[in-house]
Amino acid sequence: MKSIIALSMLRIGSAVAAQTIYAEFQEQSAECAGLDGTCNAATSSNNSANNTIQSNYTVLGETIENYNASNVKSGNGEEHPFQCSIYMAPSSIPNAGFGLYTIRDIKAREALLPFTDAPSIPVCDEYAKGDLELHHWNHGDYLWGGTGLAEFECENVSESVVTFGSMCNYHTYLANVIPQNAKYDDTIGGGRFSNPGAGAFSYHTGHDFHAELDINAGQEIFCDYGETWLDTREGTFADHVPREDDFNKGAAALKSIHRNLIKKDIEFEASDEILGLVKSIASKHNDRIASTLPNTMEALGEIVEKIKTRGSDSIEDIAKFLAENTIEKRDTSWILENGICMENIKPGISNIEHAGRGAFAQNHIAMGAIVSPGPLLNIVDKDLLNMYEYNEEEAHFELFTKQLLLNYCFGHVDSKLLLCPQSNMILINHKSCRNTNGECGNNGPNARVQWGTTWDKDTKDWLELSMEEIEFNTAEKRRGLSLEVVATRDILPGEEITMDYGPAWEVAWEEHLVLWEVFFDEIDDGRYIPVRTLTDNQDFRTVDELEDDPYPTNVLMVCYYPEGFEDEESYSEEEWWSGENIAPVNGMDASYDLYPCEITKKSEDPGTVSVRIYPAYDSEKYVQLYDYDMKSISFRMAPYTSDVHLEGTFRHLIEIPDDIFPEQWKEAIQ
Repeated sequence: MKSIIALSMLRIGSAVAAQTIYAEFQEQSAECAGLDGTCNAATSSNNSANNTIQSNYTVLGETIENYNASNVKSGNGEEHPFQCSIYMAPSSIPNAGFGLYTIRDIKAREALLPFTDAPSIPVCDEYAKGDLELHHWNHGDYLWGGTGLAEFECENVSESVVTFGSMCNYHTYLANVIPQNAKYDDTIGGGRFSNPGAGAFSYHTGHDFHAELDINAGQEIFCDYGETWLDTREGTFADHVPREDDFNKGAAALKSIHRNLIKKDIEFEASDEILGLVKSIASKHNDRIASTLPNTMEALGEIVEKIKTRGSDSIEDIAKFLAENTIEKRDTSWILENGICMENIKPGISNIEHAGRGAFAQNHIAMGAIVSPGPLLNIVDKDLLNMYEYNEEEAHFELFTKQLLLNYCFGHVDSKLLLCPQSNMILINHKSCRNTNGECGNNGPNARVQWGTTWDKDTKDWLELSMEEIEFNTAEKRRGLSLEVVATRDILPGEEITMDYGPAWEVAWEEHLVLWEVFFDEIDDGRYIPVRTLTDNQDFRTVDELEDDPYPTNVLMVCYYPEGFEDEESYSEEEWWSGENIAPVNGMDASYDLYPCEITKKSEDPGTVSVRIYPAYDSEKYVQLYDYDMKSISFRMAPYTSDVHLEGTFRHLIEIPDDIFPEQWKEAIQ
C-alpha cells in the first residue's frame, strides 16, 4: 500500500494540481464524502473506550485501596521509595501556558493518582446573588459546570477543580484522561453540630482522573473540555482551534489529494514552499482544516514514516498523526529538567482540630524545596464574592455570606485583589507560633509561600503592574501570577504540611470560635442528618413510609436515569417502564444523570423497587419505572441546605506576607 504522499514525488507547479487540491478541500470541508463514515471513526473509538471504564482502577498495577504511594512493597517484600511521576511544565501546545505531564507509562483505565488530588469547591449563583461579573475574574475559563455530586448545592452551581481540573490543557483530538466524581462526605470533622469549621471547607472530595487511552511516558495529559467550550467563545482564539472533525477532514483531504494527483499523472517534487501553497489554498476555504496540515517537509516526512511503521493509512490514523504534529515534542528528560513535581502532597484528615482535610508529605521534602507550585487566577475585588439574600420586609438585599472559594484564595487585608491557586496547595492548613512567642520548634509551620518567579517568568513582570493594569488584564482573560509553597525545614514522609495564614486570619478565626457558640443552638433543629450517613445506611423509604417518618429537609433522594427527559411520551401517570439494567457503571458517588425521585413500592425481590423519577426537584412531571435496582438510588443535599450555606460560617482569605505584597496593590482599597 502506498503511503499518503510519496516524498520523492512532490512537484506541484501546474494549475491542474492547484485546482485538484482546492476541489478536494472544498469537498472534505463540506462532508466526508465517499469515506463511508470513517471521518467519525475516532469519535466512535473514544466513546467505546469511555464506556468500558470500570470501577476497579489501578495505580502501578495495584488497586487504589492497596496502593501506598510512599512505600510500595513488591512481592518479595522489598520496599520501593516514592517516585514522582506527574509534573507541571510549559505545555506542548504553543502559547497554552503550563500543562501536566507523566514520566511513567499509564495504561487505559488506570488512575493517574491513587487519591483525589484536592477537594473541588462549589461556587453558587456566582452571577445571580452577588456583584460578580465575568470580567471581574478569569475563573470563567476554568470553572467546571456543576454536575453529579455538586449540582444539587444550589440553583446555579459551578465547581473549582484544581490541578488536573484546571491545569490540564484541552486538545480536541488527543484528550487522554477522563474525570470521575469522588464521594461527598459531610461527616468530616463531626459536621455542623460539633465543628466550628463546618461549612468553612469543602465536603466534595474532588475528582479522580483516569487514563482513557494508554499514555506513554513523556506525553502531556490532555483533558476533554467538550467542543462546546470552544463554540461558546466565538470571536476569540477558539474560532481557529481545529475540532476533532477538522483533523478527520484534513486527513481525508490529504489522502484524496495524493490519490487524485496520481490519477491525473501529475509529477511533483517536495518543498516547504509547495506545502505552503497547499495550506494557503486550503485556508481560503477552511482555515481550521488547513491548520491541521504539516508546515514543513520534515514534519510531513515524520507523518509518512509513522504511516509506514503503522502499516495503515486510515483516516483515523492519519488524523491522529496530524494532531500529534500540532504539539511540540517532549520526553522524560525534558520534563525532569523543566518540570515541577505535582505529587509531593497527598490528602488526608488533618491533625489540626476543626480543619477538615489537610496536606501530607508523600516523600522527604528538603528545606527550601518547592512543596507545591500554585499558578493563580485573579479576582479583582474580594467583595465580589459576597452573596446576598433578599429581605422582603425591608425590600432590599442583605449580605448573607461569602463564596466558599474565598477560604482557598490568597490576598492582603489592605488590598481588594484576590488570587486563587490552581493546585493542591489549597490543602495546606494553618499553623503559627504567635501564642508561643515564636518559639515552637518543629511544632510550628513547616512551609511558607513566596512568589514563583523562578519558573513562571510572567510573575516578575506582573508584580510591577498597577491595580488598574491587573483589572484590565483580568477583563482580557489573562493571568500571569504564581505562588509557590516552599519547605522551611526538612519535612518527613507522612508529616502534615502547614503554613501561617497570617495574623488577621488568626484573629478572625478566634472571633469565630466565640460567635459559633452563640448561634449553635439555632443550627441544631433536630431534623438535620448528614447526607453521607443516609447514603452509607441505605436508608431508603417509600412514599407511604415517609408519611410517618419523613426525611429531614436537608436531603434529597436521587435516582440514576441516563435516558434523560427529552421524550415527552415518557411522562405518564399510567405508563410504567422497565427499570432493569439501569445501573451506573462506577457507583452512585461517581455518577452523573441523577434526578430527584421517590420509591412508590418495594418489590418482593429485596434488591428492586418501583420509582418515580422527576426531571427537577420542583417538577410535577415524572417517569415511572418498575424492577429498578436499589443500587441506583442515593442521596444528595437539598439546594441551599449543606453546611456551606449556614449563617455564620467562617470566611477569610489567606494572607500573603506583607513583606512580599506589592505596595501599589494596597492603595486601591483606600
